[in-house]
Amino acid sequence: LANDKDPAKAREAYLRAINTIERAQALGVMKTPKDNYNLVTVYLLAGQFSRGTQLLHAGLKDGSIESSILNWRTLGSYYQQADKPYEAIDALQSGAKLYPKEGMFELQIGEIYRGLDKTREARDQYRRAIQKGNLEKGPRVAYQLLAFAATELDDFEEALVAITEAAKDPEFAKDKQMASFKTYIEDTVKERREAAKEAAEKAAAAKAGAQKKS
Repeated sequence: LANDKDPAKAREAYLRAINTIERAQALGVMKTPKDNYNLVTVYLLAGQFSRGTQLLHAGLKDGSIESSILNWRTLGSYYQQADKPYEAIDALQSGAKLYPKEGMFELQIGEIYRGLDKTREARDQYRRAIQKGNLEKGPRVAYQLLAFAATELDDFEEALVAITEAAKDPEFAKDKQMASFKTYIEDTVKERREAAKEAAEKAAAAKAGAQKKS
């Protein structure tokens, strides 16, 4: 069905499949977690995005659909695609409670917050993701995102720590833009530290001069 070149015919076929499954379920068959997830999938293929997402959420909550890391993260993604960021966050937080050692939930939540221009909240989520670990492809991406967020919040010291950790991954060197970003952070931190040192020396000298006069 998915390969049908006529979208209208494909949608009609998906809707027929939905009716078939729901009639079967009304008769007490095709009600396994796999069957229920397949129903969600057909709803999505039919363009019934809202209904499919509602069914997935309800199924994960009541156990009629397998509660897995992938399914909870998929639910979060579906809410995002439906332009419902806060529902996505709620769904991912529910998944995070069930799987407290999986940092990908926090990483995904962080990206949602960043898309909402809530950089401080995003930074908190990136930190938690790194602390939890079990991140796809390692912690490099999380450290890079943390460096971006910290930079936006004018916390270049944290950004330096984060980008330095990210650079430990061999994949980091393959990205020239990230290398330039690292150099920018390093130069900014160096300039600020030198300025702070100079200001401290001037303050100390002024204090010493004042003490001599007194």
